[in-house]
Amino acid sequence: RSVIFWIASSALRSSSSPDESLRDPVRALRLARRAIELSPERNAYYLGTLAAAQAANGDFGVALESIRAARELSPNDESLHESWARMEAAFRAGQLFLD
Repeated sequence: RSVIFWIASSALRSSSSPDESLRDPVRALRLARRAIELSPERNAYYLGTLAAAQAANGDFGVALESIRAARELSPNDESLHESWARMEAAFRAGQLFLD
């Protein structure tokens, strides 16, 4: 996998780990934004990662916008859509997505 994928995965782990001691919302947001900046094209996984990081920082409204953008970017990826549906439900309830 690419370095960009590693950055995004680290961001997701920092924003949505069930182990609170591993969560670092500020780092997660920085890494998620960096993955998007480095990606040569818009990437639905990276947008979903950004959404998780935004929610981890308490910005649930923006997180919902990001997860909707991810869905629109990849309308046929059922495996991601299941996770995104769980994310969206958590964000609507003002909760983190823990995975």
